[in-house]
Amino acid sequence: MLKNYENKLLQDGNSDISLLVGKIKERLLADTYNRITYKLVNEELDLSLGENFVKPINYLKEELDLLKKTGPVITLDEITSPDLDSAFAITKQDDLFLFDVYVTDVPSFLSVNRNLSINAFKQGSSFYIRDNKVNINYDMLPKNLSHDYLSMTKKTTKKEKAAICFHYIIDKNGNICSLELERKMVVVDFNLFKNDAERILKNKQQLTLVDKSLFYLRNLCRIVGKNSDDKRKNLASLRRGTISDMIAFPSVLVNYSLADKLEFGIYRNEGAFTISKSNILYARGGAPLRRYADDINLAILLEQENLQRFARDDFRYLENNLEEIVDHLNEQDSIEKYIRKNNEIVKKYCLKK
Repeated sequence: MLKNYENKLLQDGNSDISLLVGKIKERLLADTYNRITYKLVNEELDLSLGENFVKPINYLKEELDLLKKTGPVITLDEITSPDLDSAFAITKQDDLFLFDVYVTDVPSFLSVNRNLSINAFKQGSSFYIRDNKVNINYDMLPKNLSHDYLSMTKKTTKKEKAAICFHYIIDKNGNICSLELERKMVVVDFNLFKNDAERILKNKQQLTLVDKSLFYLRNLCRIVGKNSDDKRKNLASLRRGTISDMIAFPSVLVNYSLADKLEFGIYRNEGAFTISKSNILYARGGAPLRRYADDINLAILLEQENLQRFARDDFRYLENNLEEIVDHLNEQDSIEKYIRKNNEIVKKYCLKK
């Protein structure tokens, strides 16, 4: 059924406009709520909700000593990216890579901000419309959240960021020896963009901890990519270790880890969301500022790992209505694809009226 709907929705310029206008306008109007609430969001909202439920990590002493030696916390993204969902820290100890990925803890924030959560669910994801060589952004969350308060940016009103931390120890062959999870407040040391990485890697001189971190990240990206089979094709596609590959690598690794760990959740298969885990190794969780499916999966993970406690009624609703939720997210995903491919039609029939 989804395929039939998507085929009808994604015809290049031949779709039934009356079918689309209402749905696209509804999607665009959801952004109006974000614009209205832009100045109404309380900047002192508590992002550490549930810290009493945080489960201490039972590291071996040797592992704990290693993890203490990870490098600076860095973001790496495209210069055009307004929202920074995650950061990383990396170093190497003998033949082991110590790799931490910090994903902004949006689910805990949304759990106590119901109206924002409902509106984010309506949109399903962030998207943009191209207009005269400029992107008109329609963010899933208000900009002072997605570009500032919850973003891993250093240009922020809040220095410490609530994060879901994936602590990896990976060997020289790209095998994950250990993965531990925790929630913590982190401080981002550097925001790097593609041009920064190009300059550092071109120089080939590892003069600073930042330089070393980028070289380590590129090496790890290549190693894991080359040693990933067809079942992990999204990692295998990063084997060249280009800067674009390096940008994607932390999130893609988290997505595979989520699929491995989740007892149930929203998985990604053949370009669509599904609740069936059979033979699927990929879930979404690396971009919670931009995709609501990521927020759901991260919330399930936090609850499952006893790192956060969400309202019982909310979690019960999620468990009982996951298929309906996935249908909605797939519809929004299809609308986003249509908007992306048919900007002129959308501007003509939706933005001008």
